[in-house]
Amino acid sequence: AGGVLGWQARHPGSAAADDTAAAPRNEPRPLPPLPPPASKKIETAPLPHDPKPIPEPEPEPPLPEPKNVVVQPDRVVIVELNQPNGTYTIPFSMKKGERVVLKGKVGKLHASGLDAGAVLDASGLEAGQVYIGGKIDTGSTLKVNAPNGKVIISAAVVGKSTVEIIALGGDVIFSAATSPTRPGSAIDGGSMVAITARTAELKGDINGSTTKVTVNLPRTGTLKIVAIRGTATVEYRVADGKGMPDVTAAFVSPAASLKKIE
Repeated sequence: AGGVLGWQARHPGSAAADDTAAAPRNEPRPLPPLPPPASKKIETAPLPHDPKPIPEPEPEPPLPEPKNVVVQPDRVVIVELNQPNGTYTIPFSMKKGERVVLKGKVGKLHASGLDAGAVLDASGLEAGQVYIGGKIDTGSTLKVNAPNGKVIISAAVVGKSTVEIIALGGDVIFSAATSPTRPGSAIDGGSMVAITARTAELKGDINGSTTKVTVNLPRTGTLKIVAIRGTATVEYRVADGKGMPDVTAAFVSPAASLKKIE
């Protein structure tokens, strides 16, 4: 081998020498740029699977409007109302020992009669309108409050019962006339009725030995009475002590009384 190499060195034109010369030199070449690193996808563990979706909380239902109050004898039932545009009805005639107290606000209050000492106290209830469709009898008590509203009593108040109506700026009507066969909205039998209103119209007869009606009026108020009979008494008072309200009575028996009080 040494001889061969020596020979090639001495004979540079030989084929082996030509091959060596023709071999390209091993020069460095720039590498192609590296591809940008692929973004590594971060895999998250799947959430635990719940076969039942979580239900959305249901909105709270509105409070039911109280209806058909159940009243037990010798027990006071208190009802709180917040129905300034609604109607609240007591659909039955209240009987002995039944007591209902109404508070709050209501658009309309409808009630049937009261008997045998029943009590309906709505003096703490602001009502836009009150309608009483049944007789108030035998020592029963009714109290209502309708500021700037209207109170209509369509049946009789008898049997030493008590009615208190406050309707400041409003109107009170005892709406049914008394006839020989029907009492209408008479006030009789020693009953006591107190009214505070802008106008009061009593179409039923006021009668009886100890029956008394008291009416409080503003100076420009109106009181109209169809008849005062027996020894019944009607008194009226002007709120500020002055003014001349319009007070008329179509009939007053000789023993009855219609007078202004201070």
